[in-house]
Amino acid sequence: MNFYIFLFLNLASAAIPVPRNNNAQAISTLYEFPKGAWVENIAVRSNGQLLITRTDVPELYLVDPLHPSASLVHQFTSATGLLGIAEVAHDIFAVIAGKIDLATASAVPGSFVIWKVDMRSAKAAVSKIAEVPEALFLNGMTLFNAKTSTVLIADSKKGVIWRLDPAANSPIQIGVNGIKFRGGFVYYTSSTKKLFCRVAVDAALIAVGPFETIASGFFADDFALRQSDGMANLNSSLVAGQTAALLGRTKLDCNILYITTCGAQAGPVSGIYAEGGKIIALDLNKLDN
Repeated sequence: MNFYIFLFLNLASAAIPVPRNNNAQAISTLYEFPKGAWVENIAVRSNGQLLITRTDVPELYLVDPLHPSASLVHQFTSATGLLGIAEVAHDIFAVIAGKIDLATASAVPGSFVIWKVDMRSAKAAVSKIAEVPEALFLNGMTLFNAKTSTVLIADSKKGVIWRLDPAANSPIQIGVNGIKFRGGFVYYTSSTKKLFCRVAVDAALIAVGPFETIASGFFADDFALRQSDGMANLNSSLVAGQTAALLGRTKLDCNILYITTCGAQAGPVSGIYAEGGKIIALDLNKLDN
């Protein structure tokens, strides 16, 4: 039987654990932004390129792992920062924008907007999907229904998951930060309660099983799911302030975990070290050897 490997991202410790002997071989930096940059979330295109959101500025970037550099896709002038991103159709992405204050880890209530970014042409086409005036602090986002482009969005301050589709926004109260939907289960982290959990849901997003705690006792942010046997928890000071992670989609990088970081701005390594936000590639094949 296949299980999922859960790769937890512990923002409080500002470090991802990796076996010491394989650190140098397994981890490489694809791109580092200037000091002060907070790289928040990541989406992987079908061609292998990465879409990166920044929270210190309202900017969406494109990074090519084969030719590492960062090019600006779009600047959202009505916001101060970006958060979650999810692919809702082939090469079409939903992006969360809002007015965010990183210094106080707060946001302006009612400032959040979900935007559509269509990458199917040479120049990205950007249009508004919906405003979420009731939201307090939108964070992670995941695709729930590919046929309707329905997404689930975590509201970390309000303690709800928003369901966003063409018909309505319907929250369910489960208090979350990172969020993913796989195999009929909503997987989520609760940063305040230090929990990593899941719940089985039906097509209407109604819980049809118990709320299960998979792991507890750590401050978790976003995470990645990998279909394999067993469970893994990463930890090493080579990754300063990880914020999100996602596996590659092509044959060349299907075993590469792409990780975004805030440069340890939320908690400097050893209390003193911080750097620019990064996009890091972690080769899981080299960790398994």
